[in-house]
Amino acid sequence: MIAINRIPGDDVAMALNYRTAAADPHVVASDFWTDREQCSRRAVTPTFSPSS
Repeated sequence: MIAINRIPGDDVAMALNYRTAAADPHVVASDFWTDREQCSRRAVTPTFSPSS
């Protein structure tokens, strides 16, 4: 986890997914809003490194 919500109950979290590339993981975030029945992970950006 690299970020979580400041206000309890907002249900927001961001994490680095190292399964795609150990040297440059992609950033994912929780998504409770698309389907209220389940929490999904959504890609925020395909790499953690800055763009060239």
